[in-house]
Amino acid sequence: MGGKYEGNVNFKVASICFDSRLIFNETNGLFIAIKTTKNDGHKFIREAYEKGIRCFVTERPPKKKEKDASYIIVKDSILSIQKWAKHHRQKFNIPILAISGSYGKTIVKEWIFHFTKSTYNVIRSPKSYNSKLGVALSVLMLTDKHELGIFELGISEPGEMDVLKSMTQPTHVIITNISTAHIENFENKSQLVKEKEKLIIKNNTIYYKKGDIPAWQKKIVEEGQQITIESNGKKRTFTIPFKDEISAYNFNHCLAFLDIIHVREENIRKLSPFLPKISSRLEKKSGINNSTLINDTYSHDHSSIFHGLETLKAESGKGHTTFIYVNDQHIKTKESNEIMNWVKKFEISQFIAIGANLKHIKSQLRQNDFQFNNLNEFDAFFENLNIYNHHVLLKGNNKSTAQKINEKIEAKKHETVLEINLNHVENNFTFYKNLISKNTKILAMIKAAGYGAGLIEIGKKLEFCNVDFLGVAYVDEGVELRKNGIAKPILVMNPSVGSFNTLINHHLTPAIHDLNQLNSFTGKLIDLNVNAYPVHLKLNSGMNRLGFSEDEIDSLITFLQSQPEIKVEGIFSHLFASDNKEGESQTLGQIQNFKLSCEKIEGSLRINTIKHILNTAGIERYADYQFNMVRLGIGLYGISSNYDLKPIATLTSTVSKIREIESEEFIGYGLTNVTKKKTKIAIIPLGYADGFARALGNGKGSMMIKNKLIPTIGNVCMDMTFLDVTNLNINEGDRVEVFGSNRKIEDLAKEAYTIPYEILSCISQRVVRVYEKD
Repeated sequence: MGGKYEGNVNFKVASICFDSRLIFNETNGLFIAIKTTKNDGHKFIREAYEKGIRCFVTERPPKKKEKDASYIIVKDSILSIQKWAKHHRQKFNIPILAISGSYGKTIVKEWIFHFTKSTYNVIRSPKSYNSKLGVALSVLMLTDKHELGIFELGISEPGEMDVLKSMTQPTHVIITNISTAHIENFENKSQLVKEKEKLIIKNNTIYYKKGDIPAWQKKIVEEGQQITIESNGKKRTFTIPFKDEISAYNFNHCLAFLDIIHVREENIRKLSPFLPKISSRLEKKSGINNSTLINDTYSHDHSSIFHGLETLKAESGKGHTTFIYVNDQHIKTKESNEIMNWVKKFEISQFIAIGANLKHIKSQLRQNDFQFNNLNEFDAFFENLNIYNHHVLLKGNNKSTAQKINEKIEAKKHETVLEINLNHVENNFTFYKNLISKNTKILAMIKAAGYGAGLIEIGKKLEFCNVDFLGVAYVDEGVELRKNGIAKPILVMNPSVGSFNTLINHHLTPAIHDLNQLNSFTGKLIDLNVNAYPVHLKLNSGMNRLGFSEDEIDSLITFLQSQPEIKVEGIFSHLFASDNKEGESQTLGQIQNFKLSCEKIEGSLRINTIKHILNTAGIERYADYQFNMVRLGIGLYGISSNYDLKPIATLTSTVSKIREIESEEFIGYGLTNVTKKKTKIAIIPLGYADGFARALGNGKGSMMIKNKLIPTIGNVCMDMTFLDVTNLNINEGDRVEVFGSNRKIEDLAKEAYTIPYEILSCISQRVVRVYEKD
């Protein structure tokens, strides 16, 4: 690793970790202290030690060295791990497949595993471990028992492919495709292509450029898609359970590699109809009895159990947990022992095993654990199952059984779903962080239940991103964040006098906007004998909503000079026209007024404060005036008039009913909705009670089905909306996208004569939220 070794040398490394939050009852673990733009792992060395870690890779010696610990001091933690991985890889003489591409890497990896796992002992990247750190950790999992390695390689900047190729030293390569995804740090697509093509090795690279694709034919059939491939004058036909073209391309890549390593054609043909549907993300949903359901059934091999339990524990914190494991196949004693060891390691409150062949697990169950031979036995017990306030992890190799259990535990069965991609939240946060100075703090606004996306989930993701402050509207929102273990400073924009006691008890920071409110809050602090409590003062710089006006500043200063109970931690104001090009003079005027007022307050009180006036649009247009903190709101959620961000939310539903209506008949409520001709309508289980405004009826709004934008017809009902699908091939059960990756929320907002804020924050809580993250 190119480092200096200090401390106890008699140490055997059994596991590697880099996130102190994911350390549970660790023995023989090594902790890598990594410094990133989000955080510095060196701050968590003590926490890792207290959790059982005794070996550390660090870039600087800790202030206090423990006598029983080992320390490897290196110049660069990431680089040292890469050196270790490269050295480790050289010990093995087995086929190593490296898969790169703009998308499809995980699917191709998992499908090749599907075809090879019965004939090879395969190691593959866990989850989507395709970064410089992830690839290193994946390679370090290689043992002398493995016969085939499959690793994903993802790049985001020039020079990365050299590093990844050096670590994996592949014998075979697949490049799935090259698009403009992840092009942010490249000059153009040509530079990205050259970087990807560094992975190419002679003879054993599968990379189809335009015109090179082998002759093949696709035919849609009831069970999916028949693919006929012709090579060397021979035709071969396979069936896969997916009808889209991308799946056909992914299968073609798999087949090319399987041919190279001589997997028997009859085995491929036998397994191809059962290719798994791959989601590289966990699904997190509301469950019955106030539980939270984490559906991780997309990956059901033995090694993925550990990562699922790791996620379960990280999500639940100190809360109760339940692990439901479905397996209808025989598993080895060693694997049974590992599962039970993991259950104990992660301190799972309740373990439920379902499967007749789990006798080795059954013999090791604890008092609160259960084993059922089949779904019927579990159903009979279900009413007695206690998952109140639990985080529940569901994993299993029997998709049918797992799906039925999912349906039992999931709280809401509404066909309309709001999918929240938490990875995109992180991407958008990082995007804005790169627009401002590295010393400027970020306050992320997550009021109105995270703009409808979910207060707790968004809050946890932003804390993981090392946000400096979180902003909420009311005290009860801040309390919810605290109850869910979020420790970051929280600014409450509209604290009421009656909530001051609760605010103080939960260490929330109030925004103070007038003297009466300030006097009441100070009185509460005096009653509690509290001094120097942090507050942020809100100034009215021109919006004329809440805030101290210019003529109140002197009185404010006089009050604060005599009240040691108050510590002015921050001063802020609101811009009212930062997103409007014609509002530049007004915005600059507001900023100047704010600056002068801040200078007066700070000068009089002899203090330095956190100052913030820029909102999302302000960050984009007026970055020169960021002071020392900015407030990031709607941009987090992928909405911007200046940049192409990643939308975090997708609202979908399904076609419940197709109905043919004759001319001169009525549609829905009212007497004005009369058909002028024979009309076919699709009924969608989504109405104004779900957040699809009534103003969008009668052709003013639209939804997307099969990449076609289809107008509404008739009035929007409370629970249903009608679409005019005359002359269109639309069927019951078809997916409907209201907004998302194919249809911008901004476009729907224009149809409703409103703004994206309102659309997103008005999605009803009865609409199922599904949270996805890598």
